[in-house]
Amino acid sequence: RGTFWWQYVRLFLGTLIRALGFLIAKAPEEAGDELVALKSVYAHPGSLRAARVGRARTSNIGAARIRYLFPSPWLPYQHGFDSLREVLTTVMKPEAVSTGGRRTSGRRASAFDATPESAQGDHGGPSFWRRRPWLTMVLVLVILSLVAARGLLTGGSLHGGALLPAPDTAGGWWQLYFERWHNVGIGSDVSAPPYALVLALAALPVWFEPSLLIAVLMLGAVPLAAMTAHRVSGRWFGSRAVRIVWAITYALVIVATGAVAQGRIGTVVAMTVAPVVVGATASLLDRPGWQAGLRLGLWLALATAFAPVTYLGAIVVFAAVAVSAQRAQRRQQAPWQSLLVALLVPALLTGAWMWQRVVVPFRWWWEAGLADAHVGSLNVSWWEIILGRVGGPGAASPWLSIGIVALGILTLFSGRRRTAVSWCWFVALVGLVITVAGSSMTFTPAPGPDSVPVWCGVGAVVWLGGLAAAAFFVIDDVMARPIRRSQAAKAFGAAVAVIALVAPLGTGAWWLIRGVDDPLTRGDLREVPAYLASRPAQKTVVVEGGINDGVRYDVVVADGMSLGQEAVQPSRADSAGVTRLLATLLSNPTGRNLEALASYGISAIYAPATVDAELARRLDAAPGLDPSGSEDPDSRVWTLEAKPVEVQHRGGFERWLIAAAHVLVLIIAVVLTAPVRQRRRQL
Repeated sequence: RGTFWWQYVRLFLGTLIRALGFLIAKAPEEAGDELVALKSVYAHPGSLRAARVGRARTSNIGAARIRYLFPSPWLPYQHGFDSLREVLTTVMKPEAVSTGGRRTSGRRASAFDATPESAQGDHGGPSFWRRRPWLTMVLVLVILSLVAARGLLTGGSLHGGALLPAPDTAGGWWQLYFERWHNVGIGSDVSAPPYALVLALAALPVWFEPSLLIAVLMLGAVPLAAMTAHRVSGRWFGSRAVRIVWAITYALVIVATGAVAQGRIGTVVAMTVAPVVVGATASLLDRPGWQAGLRLGLWLALATAFAPVTYLGAIVVFAAVAVSAQRAQRRQQAPWQSLLVALLVPALLTGAWMWQRVVVPFRWWWEAGLADAHVGSLNVSWWEIILGRVGGPGAASPWLSIGIVALGILTLFSGRRRTAVSWCWFVALVGLVITVAGSSMTFTPAPGPDSVPVWCGVGAVVWLGGLAAAAFFVIDDVMARPIRRSQAAKAFGAAVAVIALVAPLGTGAWWLIRGVDDPLTRGDLREVPAYLASRPAQKTVVVEGGINDGVRYDVVVADGMSLGQEAVQPSRADSAGVTRLLATLLSNPTGRNLEALASYGISAIYAPATVDAELARRLDAAPGLDPSGSEDPDSRVWTLEAKPVEVQHRGGFERWLIAAAHVLVLIIAVVLTAPVRQRRRQL
């Protein structure tokens, strides 16, 4: 009886999930069949009970004896995994869909089975690495990533540099995206960043440990970027060796900029998605249409959500692609309508996040994470920009990129693959312009310091990635031509091969030796003492600096911000009241000043590290401000005698509706771009 009720509930919920899966996979007929079957069984519990009673009367064989005749209860879920893999494969590379097939009760297909691409190389011998060299290389990259991330694999939430720790659960990102009033600083009603929704969706399988998702994205940046680069390179390069070396080179370019060590999650995610955007663009040119434009727009929206400057580069590239295709006049349908759809999708999905950057152009360079990352100077010379370095700790030596730049310049003198090389150079120059423009800019975040230098990692990766692609186009063409070579030609070819391997081998060695820590680290990021952090509804003013050289402050709620909250901090205008109160408190303190501070929900003032003597003296003399204990002997804490007032949530219900509309549009877009599955008819 217990087994029956377990199956009764499991089949009910499993059928609903299966019907939803069919709808997502665009198989409405199969979804309807599932719902009809569900109704026919569960709408007639009396018939089901009568059937069980009749079976019990006539059955003379135990269920255990015939259990082997039934399929495994996990078989439907394995079918669902296969279908999901087919959907993802089709979305990422619709021009070459490989189907792993349905599972059977006998041999089960595996995600590691040979695809048509890998099956072509199965003539290399019985060894695994010769039959599946790319899968072997991915496993090697994963192992090397674990070596490079030594010391960052356990021990708390990953943070440091521009990266803030993840919330306690994935619900923190959902709440941030839907809530009308953000309890950050003194509070704000700023629209949540779109990458909070992306992280919330991605963290569903690890709901109670969202920091695991951040660790995979950051510490696994090299294998993830290499897989996306290799996936799209199948339509570019004929040589498998060229595809593998290109993919590894591109992935290591991201690490070489210092993006991982500095916690630049915006650059890491956007540049991991960038090859998929390029592949979707090429697919759109092959078969223009609204569905291809929608698919491209979804990938572009994902990259834009983490690094908005990606959208600026896409506008320029898409405009050039549309003009070039129009002049070619070889297609019956011009692609500019599809490209326009691709550009409209990110604007719809990102909403106010996008329009804020239209109003304040400097914000295009503000990626996911802290604007003021405290990673040192980002001032770089012109030759460092040419070599793809944009400042900050954790970057490889610029000279490791000189081979990529040199080979990129040599491709300008190659007469073959001229079209591909020209496009690579165009994309690379777009990245270089973005880097040069950003390196001369500063902007003022909210509330933040007066000015913050711009991080230009996205432009640097696009610049070097474009040059590397141009170089490998020519190398692939040379390897495909069986021509007789003189000794000089062979020597020149060997020299080119050595130069091409300098970047991946040199950067890879540097990556393993240095690692990806500092400033990236693990642990509990608590900005205030533990007893202050344990009061989630109250706020602490953290003051730094001194009376003579200026006082800087920040309002911390509980133990500090989590990833995503840095984008919803109150503006300078909203924080002006607290700024005036603190200035008065340090010059002519009164009890009324402290009561006004308490009205913002502030209950304490904390001065970390070594406290300025004059600053401490003035706070000690303030009426209504009591000195309190601190964990660090070099720091000081003062608590307000006035009871802090809980700030009432403001904001209208329309904010929730807008967020729900974004989620609905995203779901519709994903369903519309999923591959169409037709019912298998019985003959």
